[in-house]
Amino acid sequence: GIGLSLVKELCNLSHGEIVVKSTPNELTSFKAILPVGKHHFKNNELDKESKYEISGFIPKTNADRLISSLNENNLEELPVILVVEDHVEIREFLVGILSKEYNVLNADNGKTGVELAFEHIPDLIISDVIMPAMDGFDLCKTIKSDERTSHVPVILLTAREGDENKLIGLENGADDYLIKPFSIALLKARVKNLIELRKKLIFSFNKNPDLNGKKEEYLNTMDQTFMKKIEEILRRNIKNPDFTVELFSNEANLSRMQFHRKVKAITGHSANAIIRTERLKLACKLLSESKDGNIADVAYESGFSDASYFAKCFKETYNCTPKEYAKSQANSN
Repeated sequence: GIGLSLVKELCNLSHGEIVVKSTPNELTSFKAILPVGKHHFKNNELDKESKYEISGFIPKTNADRLISSLNENNLEELPVILVVEDHVEIREFLVGILSKEYNVLNADNGKTGVELAFEHIPDLIISDVIMPAMDGFDLCKTIKSDERTSHVPVILLTAREGDENKLIGLENGADDYLIKPFSIALLKARVKNLIELRKKLIFSFNKNPDLNGKKEEYLNTMDQTFMKKIEEILRRNIKNPDFTVELFSNEANLSRMQFHRKVKAITGHSANAIIRTERLKLACKLLSESKDGNIADVAYESGFSDASYFAKCFKETYNCTPKEYAKSQANSN
């Protein structure tokens, strides 16, 4: 399998050789012969400085050990990647090379991986296919069919070649599929590209987190359903000044962290920013319809508990005061 493939590649790189002797129905033996020293290498074949620091690897950990301490204070700093791999050395190697650029979680089987994914809502998952408790195909299917994680890209790693296995992975929702042994540079490029793609997909929300923007063209069915639920919750509660992110997440049946990461991944904005924007949109409507131009009344009716804060947010968003906006609307009418 993959072990023999790696041995063959290492023999070739080391100017050695590998031979096989086989007797039908009895014994098969492989012999690898490697020259000692380094006189047989060309100068450009010698790595004078190691590209990867083994000392940077993490110690062996339990499956649910978090490599980075995740809380709401550092969620904005780096993307979160979940590595699910039952082979200890490979798992630690992947964590080692990714942890310099990302917050990394790890699990040693698919079942634990799914539990961590539901708890922390990562930005991307890298999973082996053949694992105990739950394989990579079932992990991918579970992740993609759950509202909490349906948006999360999944890269499957496997020693199984062939279009049939790749097709199974893609049918279960995998976003990418790499055959072991794989290039580290290629894996890092795939990870970066998938995370960047998510950022491009939320570009239409950009500076104005308007829930009525065109989302259907890039959201999958489950995420469209999620956003419709979010819009309905906002419609019912937007005028309530006591409506907070905590209440928002409770109505969505998610923890505050799960809700924050899900909404941020889809819209590119925090739940707080979305609530504020929807209130300001309502305020614009009320100001356009208002006859007496009472700014305080409009602020309270659109869900703001403080008229001064309302005026500040309004000017930051629309580059004019609520009174100026109301006057311009009256003139245009």
